[in-house]
Amino acid sequence: MGRPVGAADTGRTWRKGRSERYIALENFDLLFDWTEVRDFVEMWEAGISFPDIAKKMKRHQIELAALLLDLGDAEKIQPRAGGLGGFI
Repeated sequence: MGRPVGAADTGRTWRKGRSERYIALENFDLLFDWTEVRDFVEMWEAGISFPDIAKKMKRHQIELAALLLDLGDAEKIQPRAGGLGGFI
């Protein structure tokens, strides 16, 4: 199989056989403290655009997309007018 996408820059080698695994998003920080979660929810509900939230929080948009999916799945946030673009 060789290297899957993303493995090239980490120098990992991949074993052949049934135990091959690909860890998605392993280069991103997907841990959030409660202050960050609260700040994200407040900005989301205020209508701030997703890219602006990422800038204000100094986080990669992919990291915040994972948080957004998690909060949405847990019904802690709702869809909003303007979607990711916000309404401000």
